[in-house]
Amino acid sequence: MDPITIGIIAIVLLIVLMAIGIPIGITMMALGFFGIMILVNPSAALMKMAVIPFGFVMNYDFAVIPMFLLMANIILVSGLGADLYNIASKWLGRRSGGLAVATTVACAGFAAISGSGLATSLTIGQTAMPEMKKYNYDTAFSAAVICASGTIGLLIPPSTALMVYGIVTGTSIRSLFIAGFIPGVTEALFYIVLITIMTMKKPELGPRSEKSTMREKLNSLKRGIDVIVLILFVFLGMLFGWFTPTEAGAMGAAGAFLITVVRKRMNWQGFKKAIRDTIKVSGMYFLILIGAQMFMYLTSVTTLPTVVANWVGGLDVAPMAIMLIMMAIYMVLGCFMSGNAIMMLTIPIFFPIVLKLGFNPIWFGILLTRVSEIGQLTPPVGLGVYSIQAILPEKVPIQRIFKYAAYFVGADAVHLLMLLLVPAVSLFLPSVFAG
Repeated sequence: MDPITIGIIAIVLLIVLMAIGIPIGITMMALGFFGIMILVNPSAALMKMAVIPFGFVMNYDFAVIPMFLLMANIILVSGLGADLYNIASKWLGRRSGGLAVATTVACAGFAAISGSGLATSLTIGQTAMPEMKKYNYDTAFSAAVICASGTIGLLIPPSTALMVYGIVTGTSIRSLFIAGFIPGVTEALFYIVLITIMTMKKPELGPRSEKSTMREKLNSLKRGIDVIVLILFVFLGMLFGWFTPTEAGAMGAAGAFLITVVRKRMNWQGFKKAIRDTIKVSGMYFLILIGAQMFMYLTSVTTLPTVVANWVGGLDVAPMAIMLIMMAIYMVLGCFMSGNAIMMLTIPIFFPIVLKLGFNPIWFGILLTRVSEIGQLTPPVGLGVYSIQAILPEKVPIQRIFKYAAYFVGADAVHLLMLLLVPAVSLFLPSVFAG
């Protein structure tokens, strides 16, 4: 059997095994191992199985994942995320749809801590949902706002999705973090405009809340200013090169711990939970990355990515048209698979095509992450929507939440098109702060 046929069989098996629920890291590792054993020899497969995990565990740069996860978990268990929502609600809640706008702003702020869309939506949602319910917001609309705004966590640095992409493709994580800032902020602005239009046309979706006094606004800012300063310090430190992404994560984790201790928001049980959750999630990500490296080595041995890249590069089609087709494929895959699964499945094939066509890998990383966000809002999987439904104070049909989420998917499509047609939105900051 020729190598290309084996590569195609491996990809089909990967899809099938993921579809029946086998963890993606284990699936890719097993397929990579047995594929290398068949195409090269058992010794080479055993050597790769030994060298790749050791390399990941010993690589200093890859400590960026547990460092930022620890920062997020410390803030999560201490309840400091609620302070960000309190600031946004006090300053923005008075206007029509104001609490929904505040939720989007708070999610964007918490995204700069968590690096995870699901963690962002669930953390802010637990605070925002009761508040919006108090002022008679439509529950399905509120849920859609929370799960859509939570997806910003995949783009605004520090994003675990961008970390994984950077590690797998060898792209600078610092540059990816810097590149994700403007797209993340503009995504939030798109949502704010959409919420404003929707609540202006149908005020019953988001009635006005009570007006906050300037004293209340300043008090809310006082309670959350230290977290905001920490976020700015970590991002600006990476932006201006004061420290590497790994060092930024360590500074963020240390800063978060110091804040929680000084404000007496951390106890021993909470600290143990933060450490335990960090180890658990870090282990999951490293298993995925190790499996991905095994599988990518297999695909390189089969020469399948090179063959596909050369074939695509020889087509008499504009490169941007090919990129549009790839984004359409990602949109379809997002309806059925998680973002991690999509990324691990497609990078071995699509990334060489991106390089062959001369596209910037940083720009492609932002596009890939952006389109992965959309998958959290689209049926039938729609993980973000189902997760939010689980924390609602009352039973709401999932179809109603998907109905309002569809408006945000429309805004996402326009935003994605903007990122496609205007690469400078993603590449301006990395070009200014290169190095």
